[in-house]
Amino acid sequence: MARIHVVIADKDEEYSGSLVDFLLSHYSSRFEVTSFNEDSFLRDYLEKKKESVDLLLLGPGFTLEKRDWDGAGVVVFLAGEEPLPENEKETIFKYQCGERLVNQIMDIYARKNSKFSFPPGGSKKTRVVAFYSAAGGTGKTTLAVGSSLHSAWEGKSVFYLNLEMTPSTELFFSGEQGCSLSNVLFFLRKGGGDLAHKVDGARCEDCFHNGIYFFKPHASALDLKENLASELRLLVNILGLTRRYDRIFVDMSACLDSNNLAVLEACDEIMMVVTGDVVQAKKTNALLKELQSIENSKGAGLLGKIKYVVNMCETRNPPEARPPGFAGQDVYCEVPRVGSLVIPRHGKYGLDLNSCFGEAIYRLNAGFSQNDGGRW
Repeated sequence: MARIHVVIADKDEEYSGSLVDFLLSHYSSRFEVTSFNEDSFLRDYLEKKKESVDLLLLGPGFTLEKRDWDGAGVVVFLAGEEPLPENEKETIFKYQCGERLVNQIMDIYARKNSKFSFPPGGSKKTRVVAFYSAAGGTGKTTLAVGSSLHSAWEGKSVFYLNLEMTPSTELFFSGEQGCSLSNVLFFLRKGGGDLAHKVDGARCEDCFHNGIYFFKPHASALDLKENLASELRLLVNILGLTRRYDRIFVDMSACLDSNNLAVLEACDEIMMVVTGDVVQAKKTNALLKELQSIENSKGAGLLGKIKYVVNMCETRNPPEARPPGFAGQDVYCEVPRVGSLVIPRHGKYGLDLNSCFGEAIYRLNAGFSQNDGGRW
């Protein structure tokens, strides 16, 4: 898909240069960028190549008349220190976080250009891994967060997608964003031609870990109790299709319903988190029977995606505490029980990866590395 041709016109040479550098370093696959600091140079350029300009960012102080830039695609005005004009939908504040600036610009572009289709953001081979369990309290979140942190430290781009009824996302990750998962689900239900852009614009980047992205938690647990199978399947597919992430880790609720089935079907791998607890093993057995029944009726291919992760191991779990077929050689990874695993950090909490838990997460991620690359 052709890149969007962006022309930046701003009197502040340092600002325009910084914006050009940001766009080319973060969005080179999406934008072709040209910049000007003088009216006359921009006017001459538009006179010759006006029709090739998709998006014109016009900073304060430019004295162009409308006829000079009329026909140059979508025009967005960049406001400086002065207050934004009331009810001016095409004006945004120029001094703000780069990601947010781009999202606001593209919101205007998508709204003004009905033919706009959000291009893939990269060329990564995305792999989607779900952390799932038949019961709560097995440590799905700890494993999903630990895998996200370790993958980011490996230099991977990660999306942490928490779909729990009571999420703990903001315990570990922090980022600025007005939207939440509830807004994203609303966008997907409403539909439209710019869904990928809206999903991308709703994400946060963690303030303390480069390369980890997430959605702010939903406004209410009731938002995830509705029938959202189509929306959740579409969400996972859109995140994969942007090809901006090496790995997407899905932290799921412990239930079997149409919503979770849709997510499991959209994932590449399912980390079935189990413990040595006999009651939990009984629930896992029942869950596997349900999945086998679904497999027989729908051919969903779920069982072939499952890898067992034994969490909070004191010793090697006895055979009777394991699900059917859960022999030693079928264990994907064993994770030991560690005390004081969650540690305060930057006003949030982190995980102590300098421990035997961290060694287990390393082994878990080594398996992901061998299988990196999904359907996208």
